Amino acid sequence: GTSVTVERVAADGIEVIEAPLPALITVTNEYGEPRYPTMRGIMAARRTQPEIFSVAELGLASEDLAPQLKLVGLYRPETKGQVEFIDGDDDETRGRNLVLRLREENLI
Repeated sequence: GTSVTVERVAADGIEVIEAPLPALITVTNEYGEPRYPTMRGIMAARRTQPEIFSVAELGLASEDLAPQLKLVGLYRPETKGQVEFIDGDDDETRGRNLVLRLREENLI
């Protein structure tokens, strides 16, 4: 398009900014770092009541809330505890023995 939309954290929430292209956007070195709340913020959050919306107030129907994904299967992969050490006097010999062992099993 012809513009870019950016979200930035403000003191009272997230501010959405739209700018025409070309645009210069900078990011601080704190990007991705967790922000820990101050004691003042913790106390203010304790007094704040969450705003609760109904489905109708959001303009949604009950069909819109139906799951969009279907779980086909859930399993835990089997782990095999088989380990085989390849013998050899040095790395070159062990590598050669590994290739021979893989050829015996028709894996290469």
